[in-house]
Amino acid sequence: MGKDLSTYSDISDVVTRSIDLSLDVDFETLEVRGWTTLQLEVLAKEEIREVVLDAKGLEIQAVVDDTLDTKLDFVLGEDNKVMGRKLTILLSQGARAQDSLTISIQHTVKAEKSPAVQFLQPHQTVGGQHPYFFTQCHAINARSIVPCQDTPAAKVTYTACINVKTPLKAVMSALAIPESAASRGIGKRRASTLASGFQRFFFEQKIPICTYLLALAVGDLVSADIGPRSSVWCEPGVLKAAEEEFVGTEKFLAAAESLVGEYRWGRYDLLILPPSFPHGGMENPCLTFVTPTLVVGDRSMVHVIAHEIAHSWFGNSLSIGNWEDVWLSEGFAVFLERKIIERVHGLDMKEMHSTAGRSELLLSVERRGKDHPITRLVPDLTADEDPDVWFSTFAYEKGCLFLDYLEEKVGGPAVFEPFLKDYTQEYAMKTVSSALFQQYFEKRFGNIDGLDFDDCLKSPGLPFELANNPTPRLVIPALKVQREITDYAMAGKGELREEDIAGWSVEQIIFLLNALLDSQISASLSLDASTTRELDRIYRFSSLKNGTCVNLWQLICISAGDSAVLDPVVEILRNHGRLRYVRPLYRSLYTSTIGRQLALDTYEASKSFYHPLTAKMVAMDLNLET
Repeated sequence: MGKDLSTYSDISDVVTRSIDLSLDVDFETLEVRGWTTLQLEVLAKEEIREVVLDAKGLEIQAVVDDTLDTKLDFVLGEDNKVMGRKLTILLSQGARAQDSLTISIQHTVKAEKSPAVQFLQPHQTVGGQHPYFFTQCHAINARSIVPCQDTPAAKVTYTACINVKTPLKAVMSALAIPESAASRGIGKRRASTLASGFQRFFFEQKIPICTYLLALAVGDLVSADIGPRSSVWCEPGVLKAAEEEFVGTEKFLAAAESLVGEYRWGRYDLLILPPSFPHGGMENPCLTFVTPTLVVGDRSMVHVIAHEIAHSWFGNSLSIGNWEDVWLSEGFAVFLERKIIERVHGLDMKEMHSTAGRSELLLSVERRGKDHPITRLVPDLTADEDPDVWFSTFAYEKGCLFLDYLEEKVGGPAVFEPFLKDYTQEYAMKTVSSALFQQYFEKRFGNIDGLDFDDCLKSPGLPFELANNPTPRLVIPALKVQREITDYAMAGKGELREEDIAGWSVEQIIFLLNALLDSQISASLSLDASTTRELDRIYRFSSLKNGTCVNLWQLICISAGDSAVLDPVVEILRNHGRLRYVRPLYRSLYTSTIGRQLALDTYEASKSFYHPLTAKMVAMDLNLET
């Protein structure tokens, strides 16, 4: 397994085994202050005199050797835009293999310096009465909350004591523990007395996790049970809708367990975040963070939950050791997500999602170029490269397609699914790599005619394809309407009717809109503003509840030069931060004939609303300095 170049630390010398947090979340100063205590094990055969950690945007006040009860000197290195600073802790005496170290670090996180945290004012929340705070550590931003060995190769257990102002509640990617049951070892650096108007929350994660899965949110939160091991957490004004939207979560969990074995994390809860949350979902153990754009009233977006559940095995249990292997997390999660969808909603629906994913993949290859290095399953990342930039369709959809390809090669689901379950059980709670997966696969199946594993992993573009890839039944009506719209737009032929799409699933509408957008991009379909307005009059695309449908329709209208869509687009950009929606809209506006300056102006007016990750990625899309 190659060394993770996104960290300053060297876990071959010393590795963190557990983290204990004692933190205050201060909405007055927009700071998180407190102590991080690291339990470390020395692995180096030679004596070591220092411990190196990652830190980004942190102010370090003190470092203490808890075993010797002595202060330690430390050095913060030069600031690197991507990796932050190297925190070198100078030990008061040497340490050798099998020695244990307990080091506590007092530090402050300031909102304006941390790319992982966002403080929201009351008016930025649904309720409008209380502030809100949340973290997003993926991929390498745990170091901007706590000083740590911020690499997925260093898996840690953790405990925490979080102090927040009443009546706010704290939740984490761990199991909550009543204060009466919390030992002194949880939040060991917490103050002996609690300030008036504050309350404490205690947490414990007994299963080792990657540091990017550290997660904390604080707000006016309530919960409701949605299954025997699941609750949904959110602001009070969202609770009823969220409860109804995600009531089927247990079916997804049970389907996943039938495919890859026992769910080991105890609870599977959901937290519905405010609209600035940058992702569709984040697979934090025990508590998946979810965008409110999934709460649409018809459960048409709950497949995202199937994906996050899949990460409970691929990513959270079987973890990558460096970010070059991210397809082992995302590609496997998409593959399992679609297996779950098949078990719960049937083969037709699974095939719709698979076909849409492959269409997105082909379009991405066309946009990037088949020889672009980002199209590789296993890219070559160098030091100082931001892993966020390499997160793309290829890790997700090319990774899933490769697994579909392997499944086809070995004889189909009846052969591949037992293999997948065995692989998942064999490496549960361990670190995996592409080389290890290849070795395990070849041990099981030997050399397969026509399969060049290395080429599939390392070649750009699409070096493999499915031999059997029939058009799914539910896609056929969408292709028919696509042809009719093309004939109508390009030659004035035919008649379009609202009943053409009556009774369609959301997935069929998404496929149609994706097909139309792909045709615009490839120049096989030319739409103008009058045509998009006529299409919207007939099919009412802009009135759909599903955010993906609306997003695709707006992209089509921007490409057609339809200025009528600009106000609704700006409304979304000003009030939502989900990257999957806002990045394509900004890119489309910026390159259009009608919206370049509007994109720049909207970003300038909205960037303070966005999570730092969204602000960073959109600035890159608009060619702005960050």
